[in-house]
Amino acid sequence: MKEPITDHDIQLFFDAAEKLLNAAERDGEKARTATVALSSFIEKAEARLQRLENDVISSIHSTAETTANRTAELLSAKFQQADKAAAEAARKYQEAVDKLNVRTWLYFLSVQAVIGLVAVTFIMFYAS
Repeated sequence: MKEPITDHDIQLFFDAAEKLLNAAERDGEKARTATVALSSFIEKAEARLQRLENDVISSIHSTAETTANRTAELLSAKFQQADKAAAEAARKYQEAVDKLNVRTWLYFLSVQAVIGLVAVTFIMFYAS
C-alpha cells in the first residue's frame, strides 16, 4: 500500500521545485548572456568580413588600374617605335624617289645627247 504523504514530503517537493526554478532562471540568464555575446560576435564578424570584402575589391581595382596604366605605357612606347620606323621608311622612300628622278633625268639627257651626237655626225658626214 501507499504510504501517506507527510508535511515533510510536501516541503521536500517544494524545496526541489524551488531549486529547479532557481536553476532554470540561472540557466535562462546564462542563455541570454550567451545569446547577447553570440550576437555581438556575429556583428563583429560580419563587420570584419565587410571590411575584408571592401579591401579585396579595392585591391582588385587598384591592381586593374595599375595593369591598365602599364599596358597604356607599353602601347604608347610601341606606337612611338612604330612612328619612328614609319618616318625612317618614308625618308628612305623619298631618297629612292629622288635617286630615281636623278637617274631618269640622266637617262633622258643621255638619250638626247646621243641623238644630238648622231645628228651632228650625220650632218657632218653628209654635209661634206
